[in-house]
Amino acid sequence: MHILLISQYWEPEQGVVQRRWQWISKALIEAGHQLTVVCPPPHYPGGKLISENPAHQTGAIDTSVEGIRIYRSAFREHTASLISRIEDQGITMLSQVITARRAIRDAHKAGKPVDVICCTVPALPSAAVGYALSRLLKLPLVVELRDAWPEILEYIDEWTDPQPAGVSIIRKTKIAAFHIILLTAGKVLGQILRRAEAIITTTESLAELKRTDARGEVVAVRNRAHAKASPNVTTDSTRGGPLRILYAGTVGRAQGLENAVRALALAQQYGAEVEMRIVGGGAHLESVMRLAQSQRLPIEFLGRIPFETVIQHYAWADTALVHLQAWTPMSYTIPSKLFEAMQLGKHVSAAVSGEAAEIVKSAGVGDVVNPMCPEELALLWYEISSDPERLNVEGRGKAWFQADHKRHDLADTWVETVERIVL
Repeated sequence: MHILLISQYWEPEQGVVQRRWQWISKALIEAGHQLTVVCPPPHYPGGKLISENPAHQTGAIDTSVEGIRIYRSAFREHTASLISRIEDQGITMLSQVITARRAIRDAHKAGKPVDVICCTVPALPSAAVGYALSRLLKLPLVVELRDAWPEILEYIDEWTDPQPAGVSIIRKTKIAAFHIILLTAGKVLGQILRRAEAIITTTESLAELKRTDARGEVVAVRNRAHAKASPNVTTDSTRGGPLRILYAGTVGRAQGLENAVRALALAQQYGAEVEMRIVGGGAHLESVMRLAQSQRLPIEFLGRIPFETVIQHYAWADTALVHLQAWTPMSYTIPSKLFEAMQLGKHVSAAVSGEAAEIVKSAGVGDVVNPMCPEELALLWYEISSDPERLNVEGRGKAWFQADHKRHDLADTWVETVERIVL
């Protein structure tokens, strides 16, 4: 079986999608299949090219890994703004169509034609490219769906990037136009999902949602904990001192970390001694920093750092914060940082709902409060600081993974799903 994957994210970038495809691609090759990837040069998440390696440049073909051919499309450098990112995705989408046709011709000439098209969502343009190619070549389409798209677009009015005072009319008009484009893209994606031969989601709750109107097979294959998240960095509940809170992940629209900053301020007012580290970047990082600085809160911002270094901060922390907006589509999401904290043996402060909240509760790895409710989160931190024994969750996360692995072999499920619609 020869899979053609359309994605806007690939190694050497670091991210959830990239890490997911490390183990998926390995499983495919071990099962005797081939994988061709069409993706832009590595520029996630900052928007600028992060590698000078000739194999990572526009137009390059990388065959350094046996069984995998990587074709690099064009891209456009972007900033953290939503508009700039959409412009990059548009350029990448057009280039991927051309690049994919080249990859398909090469495969045909080599006597190993493509059998199935796969695309990752987000980004939304990947679905359009994948769908067009699948129908043009009369091949099945598999959509890797990471979050509740297009349902999340119902909250597009809350996506707006923090804007300085005095935004021009031209800027406002441009933002409105891009919102219209996004909503239109969402409708197109809805049609693509209904017509895809298979949808592979990252949560069972999202799979159940998509089964209501999908014509093809819908299967849930959860993300894994980071492969390097193996050291045990459990908390010493007898340490004393301030409650140390770590947030390690994206500081973006869907995370709503301004709420966590307000909760930290309230926890101090309640009498808790607390401090926080935020590791990561995103569209709302500056607004979160401004809010923390305006209240002179003990929050340290470390930006984006390699995961190997992030582990050191997990070791520093008493509890790991997992935080999402209260949007309904977020209840179908399991943040990867939850699995990382569980694998590392950390207590979790979870301001989430849905499947993620149920995992925290069933595994006994932490405490759950309603998302975007600063009073509840502040009270939780106050209670924990008064009773640090609650931080002792040693062994529970790994026990949950062991039990879950017995029920679900993630790699086999992914490969077998695609094999069923092709072979």
